[in-house]
Amino acid sequence: MKKLLSAIFIQPVTIIMICALLVLGGVMGALGMPMQLIPDLRIPIVSVVVTYPGASASAVEENVTSVVADALGNIGGVTQCYSFSYDNLGAVMLEFDFGVDTDEKTADVRERASALSLPEGCSAPEVSALDLNGQATATIYVTSELDSLSDVSHAASAASDLAASISAIDGVDSVQTDGAPTHTVTVTPVSGLESTVLLITEALGGGEYDIPLGSMQTDGGSVQVRNLSDVASTDDIRSLPVELPASVMTALGSANDLLTTFEGDNAVALLTMLDGMTAESSPAKPLIAELIAFKTANPAALTDEQACELVGIIAAYDESVLSSVPVIGSQLAELSGMEIRPGLMSAIRSYDSSTGGDASLALGDIADVIGPGDDGYMPEYDAYAFYDGKQGVKLSVFASQDANAADVVSAVKEKIAGAGDGLTVVLTDDRSEFINDSVGNVLVSMLIGGVIAVLVIFLFLKKVKPSLIISVTMPLSVLAALLLLFVMGITLNMVSLGGLAVGIGMLVDNSIVVIEAITKRREAGDRPFRAAVNGTAEVAGALVGSTLTTVCVFIPILFVGGLCAEIFTDLAWAVIWSLAFSLLVALTVIPTLYALFSPDRKLLTGSALAARAALGEDNAAPETRAAESSGEKTAAAVADERAEESGAADEVKARADKGESGRAAGKKRRSHDRIMTATANFYGRLIPAALRHKTVIILVMAALFIASFGLALTAGTEFLPSVDRGQIQVDLTYDAGTDLGEAQSDAELLSGRLKELGGVDGVSVSVGVQGLLAFDNTGVISITTSGDTTELTQTVRELVRSVRAEGLMPHTSSAAVSEIDGIVESLTGGMSDISVTVRGSEPSKLSEISAIVTEITSGEKYTSAGFENVSAGETDSLVTEYEVHFDHSKLAAAGIDYATAVLTLRVGLAGQTAATATVDGVDAQVNVSFASGAVTSREDLENFALSVTADGERITLGSVSTIEETTARTVIRKEDGLYAVTITAEVYGLDSGTAGEMLENAAKEALSRTDPATGDTYANGGYICVTSGVAEYLSNAFGGLYVALAVSFFLLFGVMAAQFRSVVKPLIIMCAVPFSFTGAFVALAVTGMTLNVVSLVGIIMLMGVIVNNAIVMLEKIAQLHAEGMSHYDAVVEGCRTRLRPILMTTLTTVLALIPLALGLGSGGELMQPLGITVMGGLIIGTIVTLVLIPCIYCGVHGISAARPDGRKGGKSLVNGDSSVV
Repeated sequence: MKKLLSAIFIQPVTIIMICALLVLGGVMGALGMPMQLIPDLRIPIVSVVVTYPGASASAVEENVTSVVADALGNIGGVTQCYSFSYDNLGAVMLEFDFGVDTDEKTADVRERASALSLPEGCSAPEVSALDLNGQATATIYVTSELDSLSDVSHAASAASDLAASISAIDGVDSVQTDGAPTHTVTVTPVSGLESTVLLITEALGGGEYDIPLGSMQTDGGSVQVRNLSDVASTDDIRSLPVELPASVMTALGSANDLLTTFEGDNAVALLTMLDGMTAESSPAKPLIAELIAFKTANPAALTDEQACELVGIIAAYDESVLSSVPVIGSQLAELSGMEIRPGLMSAIRSYDSSTGGDASLALGDIADVIGPGDDGYMPEYDAYAFYDGKQGVKLSVFASQDANAADVVSAVKEKIAGAGDGLTVVLTDDRSEFINDSVGNVLVSMLIGGVIAVLVIFLFLKKVKPSLIISVTMPLSVLAALLLLFVMGITLNMVSLGGLAVGIGMLVDNSIVVIEAITKRREAGDRPFRAAVNGTAEVAGALVGSTLTTVCVFIPILFVGGLCAEIFTDLAWAVIWSLAFSLLVALTVIPTLYALFSPDRKLLTGSALAARAALGEDNAAPETRAAESSGEKTAAAVADERAEESGAADEVKARADKGESGRAAGKKRRSHDRIMTATANFYGRLIPAALRHKTVIILVMAALFIASFGLALTAGTEFLPSVDRGQIQVDLTYDAGTDLGEAQSDAELLSGRLKELGGVDGVSVSVGVQGLLAFDNTGVISITTSGDTTELTQTVRELVRSVRAEGLMPHTSSAAVSEIDGIVESLTGGMSDISVTVRGSEPSKLSEISAIVTEITSGEKYTSAGFENVSAGETDSLVTEYEVHFDHSKLAAAGIDYATAVLTLRVGLAGQTAATATVDGVDAQVNVSFASGAVTSREDLENFALSVTADGERITLGSVSTIEETTARTVIRKEDGLYAVTITAEVYGLDSGTAGEMLENAAKEALSRTDPATGDTYANGGYICVTSGVAEYLSNAFGGLYVALAVSFFLLFGVMAAQFRSVVKPLIIMCAVPFSFTGAFVALAVTGMTLNVVSLVGIIMLMGVIVNNAIVMLEKIAQLHAEGMSHYDAVVEGCRTRLRPILMTTLTTVLALIPLALGLGSGGELMQPLGITVMGGLIIGTIVTLVLIPCIYCGVHGISAARPDGRKGGKSLVNGDSSVV
């Protein structure tokens, strides 16, 4: 070892150059690492979404989601299979084991899903990996300065242009647009001609008019366009030809007979209404006027019936007459049951039924066509977006995983600056600012901690040069670790930097021990170079062992798997690499610098001969030994004398080299540290007293440790500490069947009241289908504030309660108010904090169980704890459903194909997009459906016309089918094949762990109730409850960390047993671990912190840190005993002499954690529990170690003042002695 160290130390230039390269590489690596809030999490969930237009939730569940779940649920690695069935849509979520290749599983699911046989009309399955922490990097609201429709369209157009511009920014993955109007041309068959919907659909969707043109950017947004020939307006669409088959025309021919039913009064009324018209405005007027005048002058020449028929024929050929004077058309519609328009009347009058054949009509003759540019037209919305009460468009910008959020948002801001006039463009949520502030605060905490560590070192050493040399360890270790983290693809985030920050004080521990050892060798008379080599070699083995004990506790986190590994792997690697490099620096760089800046530093630049001479007489060259034997001065002595003469030599070490007393030098150094001397003296008196009462001390300490668990049990638990982003969110859920307009009305009313509150900087509203696993309308109101978020949250909560109590939000079923958590939100995608899932075989039973849970949680025990709004929305969403059972024999008799009947019914009721077109400069879908309100009752449904016979008979749905009324759920959810319902609760003032446990207990109590239908409990009927939402995250993470804690304990013991070749000594050392836990629990209780996954990582970390003090102490005891001291004296002296390095390393670690433990600035709350836990554990654990470990050591070996060598009769207890095994 000494030869190796010597070979390293005589190459200072090489060492310095390597350090420079590490610094350069670390800086470049840090600059090249993407900056993120948290590590990249690949939650292994793959979703499959299928749309099934017109299908109810039950139909979707039976024909789509069950088929998909059965086919894909058996893919290897699937741990859970969830299915969600809604009206018109179904989704299946497959959750895999952590650690699988999500991309590979997604490809496997996509391949299998594409081969599925799904009902006609279903979309192709959309397969994607679910990104739970895919939060928008920036959120932008674009609003107009006025609230008119044209201004909303203007805002949508500007937002579309802005989205396209932002999408081109390097690092932007996607831009999501919400709130833009969707333009639609609605085609509705006239009354009595509903059966023509398929003909209209085919006419619009095929032929020469179906010309794909690609994608276009217009005022209405970007859509795929199919331009219908020269169609540019709704009038063009009305003019499109539609071929009515002979059967329809023959049936309509009977309308001719109705014209003769008009009486003379109708002719007079017609003439009266024509008085205001001119010949120019209506070419048919003169003919009709002449006809009526003739009839009046010659009453016998024409009967009234004949006159009216002639008037109708004339009017039928002139649309302006019939549209201006609707007497004839309205009378015909009333008598025939259908609306007769001029073009249709003309076709009817001219149709020759004897020849048959199709008749060509304009679409406007048989259908209403309403679209952009028409009076009364209103666009449709998939979602609404408002900012400060003004309707607009919301843009959500998502950055790529490897992108720097700050750079992306900076570029976005430049795009916003040039958005245009007449618009308000607001960046409401800049996550990069929060990310930069959060990561920056961790960096600042790390730097402040490093400075504090340097000051602590200086206060102990009282010398600038050694303090600065030791301080070199921190930047070198951190930068070298950053270089390796960059190579490993780890990002610069709060967790990875938190690992560096929490270990900043520990990085100097090894260097302190090395400097202490070198100083001792100097005091013993070694020259600087020899002291550097001998001192480093003396402690190298112990340093490697102590570093391994610290590092090994983080290894289980890397391999235990699950969510905790996904979150804390970056932290583990950061600590492992920084500590590993601190060891390397301590064993190479620190001694080299010490020797380099020593008085005889010239020896290092001389020949290897001089280096060997510095190693001692045994290793010196013959020339050197000869010089010494002849009394001549060696090169080392000459260097010492010159250094002394120049004043460069350290006075203490110079005296030591000259053979003067080391005690005198030590006395002078101690005189500068009276506090340390007093502490050492007190400790020197304390140890003998403690050893005299070691049994009492051990029992008292054990009792305190047991009592400390009471603090842990009352601390409360949560997944992660709350991180304040200065934003408040109100999540609105709506009653079943609430349409988008009703939902928007409730949200807008509440947002208006919220704007009036003091301290509110801005209010943004988004309403629509949004959020993780959401397929129904929800509302989100976001409030920004620069004031006290907690106080404002309570004010908002009270306002929401008041508004709902006044009945001003009639469609809202719940309104949950919460502070936006910058970290948990990113990890969970907005899942409910407090929820439990109940599974079983019958949805109706789940509704009963949910009602019981709601009843239980409305009791005093729960309401006083803060429970509010306990609900299970899925089971409450019951609606009336009509089941149609076609009679195939009746369909055949009517000449109607079954598939045609079903399709006609679907298009009529649900509508169908037949084409897309550019209408009045706006991209629009052309939808064919029945008029809104045409079918509103069972009677209307039974009278639904599927076809018309040649005799004019209408074939109705009721005549060929049986219609049954039932109830159905709008949402059907299953988990692993069982129906499931999630019960959520809003809980205020209670930690999420306790609240989740209380809700789960309520669910278990409900399951223990008796099912009235069976007389047995629900639980015995196969119904179970499981944790869900964030509570499931909490359970999984805690479970993984508990496993990591147990594995770390045994791994730590194994490392020490291998190092000491002993079982007893590691067991004695491990006794310090429980009391570090005591310190952690006390610290959490004092600061009011909960037990969360971050504090648990701190407890795991404590195990590897706290044992180092005991190792140092027992190593010294063994060394002194080996040198001839009695066991008792070795214990007393070893504890006393190791007090200084133990206090120094503990204080540097503890005090360097102060900035982290204070949790200052944005995001500081995340790593705060880690700092508090480690600080508390180290403080109390170190105090206990200094007293308890000697007592246990002496108790195990029977050592006392009366029996100074214990039961072993003076046998050595050094490493490897069988007596300690």
